[in-house]
Amino acid sequence: MLELFRVARSGTPEELDRTDKELEDLLEWFFHLMVKGDLERDQFQCIERMISQMRTTIERRQQGKPEAPILNAA
Repeated sequence: MLELFRVARSGTPEELDRTDKELEDLLEWFFHLMVKGDLERDQFQCIERMISQMRTTIERRQQGKPEAPILNAA
C-alpha cells in the first residue's frame, strides 16, 4: 500500500493509470473478502477510505490540480 501512496503522489501519468486500475482491483478483492466473511465490515470501510483517498489524489493529479493535503505525509 505504501508504494501505491507514493505513486499516487508522484508517479508518472502511466503509473497513475496503472495504479488507479490496481486500486480498483484491490477494492473489489477486499469487497469479496468481506462478503465471504473473511474481512470485517469496519476493516473494509477503513481500507475503502484509504483507497478512495489515493484514487482522489490520482484523479486530481490527472486533472492538473494540486494533490489532496491528507496524503502529504512522508
